[in-house]
Amino acid sequence: VEVVVGIGSAVGSGVGGALYASCGTAAAAFLLPCSALAAACAISALPMLILLPRAAPEQQTTASTVAATRHWRSLDFIVTAIAVVLAAAVSESLNPILEPRLLAPPLLWDETKVGSLLAAYTGAYTLGALPVGFLTDRCESPSGGGSWRLKGLMALGWVGLGGSFYLLGPASSSAAPSVALGLTLTALPLIGLLSALAIVPSLPDMQSGVAAHDEAAKASVCAAWNGLFSLGGALGPAVSAVAAAAIGFDATVGGVVAVCAAASAVLCAPPLIRCCRPTE
Repeated sequence: VEVVVGIGSAVGSGVGGALYASCGTAAAAFLLPCSALAAACAISALPMLILLPRAAPEQQTTASTVAATRHWRSLDFIVTAIAVVLAAAVSESLNPILEPRLLAPPLLWDETKVGSLLAAYTGAYTLGALPVGFLTDRCESPSGGGSWRLKGLMALGWVGLGGSFYLLGPASSSAAPSVALGLTLTALPLIGLLSALAIVPSLPDMQSGVAAHDEAAKASVCAAWNGLFSLGGALGPAVSAVAAAAIGFDATVGGVVAVCAAASAVLCAPPLIRCCRPTE
């Protein structure tokens, strides 16, 4: 799923930027990509309706509901849920603030180049999701105990994200124009690649406390993951746009670096607590 979404995002960024740059007026430049998106959604609706399953889903049992509720209250679940919200917020935070940065001096890019760079960012996420998915499968344990390994993968992703955002913001702003361009071109694909490491293991980690045969509880966790990710995706651009207007791009990205460090520390908390807890 992550690979398919990443491919769509990469293609959409490049095509959207090209459509925007091909129009002569600002109104047409905004209308044409939006119209193309609306047409694509309308075209995809028919095959989706055809492919929807006809059978009603099985009712969730009381035991499954109790198990899911108990799991949702666990420290492991809460910590990963926080990380999912932050991951979505961080990954979407660049949407409203990156393009003005690239269009302004010293880079002075046009919309086509901006779309191509965003395509490289999402393309790196797509390519990264494949090996990260393989690592996630290796870290999962059918008998339990794999959660700390999955959290370790996510923590590594957050540490790398913090370094990549530092390259994009504070490091590039203090460098010469040619160096700043190289740092920007390096940072965006790295952010996409490391976002996969921070995001992909999160759903299996949230489901790790659920019985393997309890499909209803797994579906509930999956629904919770989608809701949390959507919440973060909505909060990220809103917060970053307000922050960039108030304190500037570099300070906003510096705040993102701090969020990355905090997320990595939070993910390490449950394994450390279990290691330090005295055995009976």
